Formats: sequence, C-alpha cells, structure tokens
Amino acid sequence: AFAKYGFNKSHAIAYSTISYICMWLKHYYPLEWKTAALTGATKEDFKEFYQEWFDVIDKPDVNTSKMHYVINEERTKTLMPFSFVNGVGDKAVDSIVSKQPFKSFADFYDRVDGRRVNKKCILNLILSGVFDSFFKGKDFYGYRRKLIAEFFELKNKKKKFTSKESLEVEEYLSEIKKWDKSNFLEKEIDLLNITTFDYFKFYKEQMTKGAKKILGGEAIRPEAVEKKKNRDVVIVGGVLKRKTVFPIKNGKSKGEDMM
Repeated sequence: AFAKYGFNKSHAIAYSTISYICMWLKHYYPLEWKTAALTGATKEDFKEFYQEWFDVIDKPDVNTSKMHYVINEERTKTLMPFSFVNGVGDKAVDSIVSKQPFKSFADFYDRVDGRRVNKKCILNLILSGVFDSFFKGKDFYGYRRKLIAEFFELKNKKKKFTSKESLEVEEYLSEIKKWDKSNFLEKEIDLLNITTFDYFKFYKEQMTKGAKKILGGEAIRPEAVEKKKNRDVVIVGGVLKRKTVFPIKNGKSKGEDMM
C-alpha cells in the first residue's frame, strides 16, 4: 500500500515548506493570498471559494480590473477580472485594459476597439455592473438601464441603424424597461457565474421582516446556521427559479394539480 503512494524525504520536506509558506501568507497577507488563490482557480472553483470569501470579492470595475484578480485601491476587496464576465474574451479584455482609465461610458465606447469589444460584449459588461463606479447614486439598476439606452444612441450615431436594427433595438429597450431589481440581479448573477446564494443580498430585507415577525430576529446566511446554539429556531428561505404543475394520478386528490 505504501509503494502506491509514498514519497522520499526531500519530496515531503518540499511539500511541508510550501504548506508553511502558504499558511504564513494567508495569516499575515489574507487579501493578497486570496487574490492569488482566485487567480489560479477555475470558474467552478470560484463558486466554492465565493461561499467563504464573498465579503472580499467584488464584481469587475471598468477602470481597475485586469485580466486577472487585483486588489482595489482601498485595499478592502479583490476585483474579479473582465474575462470572468460571460461573453467577454481575451482580445476584448486586452483592448479595454490598454485604454484604461476611462472618464465616462461615452469615453469608453469611443476609444475601445469595436471589433473586439462588440455589442454583446458591451451589453454584458453593462448588465454585470462593470460601469457602476461611474454612478454616484444608489439605483444601480436604473443606471444600467440608462446606460443601455445610451449605448444604442452612441452606436446609432457612429453607424445609422437600418429599419430592422431600429426595430430590434426598440423591442430590446421596451423589454428592459419592464425589468425590476430582481431581473437585473438575476442577469448579473448569470453573467458573473455567481451562485444563487447572492439572491440573499436582494431578499434579506424581505426575509428579515418575516423573521422578525416570527422569531424576533433577522435573517442570516445559510453558513451562519452553524453558529446558532442548540434548539435555536431558524427560518430557511430561498428563491424559486421555475415551477412545474402536474395532475395527481392516484389517491383522494386524484385529478387535482400539484406544483
């Protein structure tokens, strides 16, 4: 059994040394260590890391993010790379980074390479919150809706839309106008590959109202349940993304619908 998985002393010492260095860096430079760990992680790894490190990970920023994870100017969070946004390729990232910083969204649109940073790419960047740092208010979702309209105006000025394109843009803007905060949040989560636990940020207020009414306390994150004392009561909440209705075939409720 040992022969199947055994190492000589030099190999064991090397691994022990690396482990010690990693522990030392994680203890004394936690943000730098997490940033390095995330840079080497896959998107699947990220979903696991995010559950533990959600408080230090932030979405990409148009003027600060790069091809890899970087620490923000305040040194409080690590910023996701542009490439983490679905639909944004390496060539698009190179074009964006080479032109940083940008004064405004219009400045961004005017200077990046439109062949590399195309329509789909820009819409995905807007909807994932990459340009939110340009906005000083609180309604980021309303701001993203405004940016989408501005993008199509700038695009139309550069090259006049055909009748078909104008109709498609009109339909798209009409659909976006119907979106509420939850629609924008769902799109952001989809584009950034973040798990559904992030719905908690949006629904916490509503969940807390119910928790206070029933328990007299606020809603908590799922992992915080481990810190609760024995016999404490907690409320488990979530978000339904889809539902299926089908008829009951047997028993007293035969013929009735079940969801």
